[in-house]
Amino acid sequence: VQIYASAPESKLDKPVKELKAYAKTALLAPGQSQTLTFKVSAYELASFNADASQWETAAGAYKVLFAASSADIRQIAGFKLAKSAVFPVSAHACAPQN
Repeated sequence: VQIYASAPESKLDKPVKELKAYAKTALLAPGQSQTLTFKVSAYELASFNADASQWETAAGAYKVLFAASSADIRQIAGFKLAKSAVFPVSAHACAPQN
């Protein structure tokens, strides 16, 4: 199972859909089912804003696509993110250690 997210329009360019999570079920016989649980955080929905040097998640309506592959979407759901989120990048995150 693959989980894709489709973000609302924002000032940052985003692809139409992005793979956010995936998992494999056990070998299921016809008619059997299995419950899988996925968690995707606001940070994982973010895009990098190079001008501001930070990760940003836009507020708005998101689509969640449940799929067997990127070309085989089986179900679509949605949710609304009430407010945008910003995740600053530490200037020292990649600094060499002395």
